[in-house]
Amino acid sequence: MSNRPVPHTPAEGVITRARIAADNARRAGWRRWATAAASVGIALAALLSAVTPAQATVANPSVAAAAPTADYPPPACTLTLSSTVVRAGGSLTVSGRCFRPFSLVSVRLDATLLTFAVANGSGVATATVTIPRSTSTGLHQISMSGVNANGAPLTESASILVTPPASAALASEGPRASVPLPTAGAPAPVPPLMDLSALAPWRWPATRD
Repeated sequence: MSNRPVPHTPAEGVITRARIAADNARRAGWRRWATAAASVGIALAALLSAVTPAQATVANPSVAAAAPTADYPPPACTLTLSSTVVRAGGSLTVSGRCFRPFSLVSVRLDATLLTFAVANGSGVATATVTIPRSTSTGLHQISMSGVNANGAPLTESASILVTPPASAALASEGPRASVPLPTAGAPAPVPPLMDLSALAPWRWPATRD
């Protein structure tokens, strides 16, 4: 028996080439499918990244509950006063917003420096000041000056009405009548007798003997 290989027939060679071509076609199809799947994944990732935070919050209520809330509209950068009318020599509390946190703020009455205050972590500066007794009666400006969060100068002011000091108000009422008090051990004063004849509308008729 001979060990020489049996030569293939032409038909077998055609079948083998057909199988190889089919295998190559299947591999090309798998490669096209993998490429398409990767493209879809990239497009989906881009779409998810384009979702706004507001949409994400609506889709996930737990995110909305954890998100910090802020007052709207934000507080105005104005000066607030405990009172707009104060006597000369009296006190009032002033408070200003929007200053740089922990910065130094000056408090003035017109051009007179009254005191300094330090803004807290929220940029609010508060101080209690005394209006000088020498302040004239009428309208005056009280102000707080410092810098804002960006370092730019910031001044907030408000008008107050200064009235006369308490001692001047009492003096304007005039002197009061005083009643002398008896000294200890002295007899009480006796009021004088009243002449009742002046009050009688008639007189007794004269009698005849």
